[in-house]
Amino acid sequence: MLNSAYTIVQLIIGVMGCLLTITCFVPQGIKTIRTRNTSGLSITFPILASIASGFWIIGAILTILFPFTQNPNGQASINGVIVGSTILITNTFTFSINSIIATIKLNNVRASKRLGISEADYCYKYSKTTK
Repeated sequence: MLNSAYTIVQLIIGVMGCLLTITCFVPQGIKTIRTRNTSGLSITFPILASIASGFWIIGAILTILFPFTQNPNGQASINGVIVGSTILITNTFTFSINSIIATIKLNNVRASKRLGISEADYCYKYSKTTK
């Protein structure tokens, strides 16, 4: 239970960080999903961000299951669960968004190569923004 000011502050900071991090990725994800235009995006970023989020997800799960500290009665510390949960939620969202962006980007690159045109030309010709 949340019984100390420290735990409440930790929860507030974790939730704010979670919300702000998710907010950073959502606009690009929405724009990419709506338009399918990825010509201005580097493939490296969403792939590396997805991999990094995957590692954070694993770390968060381990933090929840095996927290660093325990209460005097031997139970897991609520702080570990709070920290782990905010990290897990944040990185599940960012992993999902970046995986979708990477998939759309890779599909556009593959389709443009198949047609023998640049990705920018492919996106200009076939993206939803030009229709």
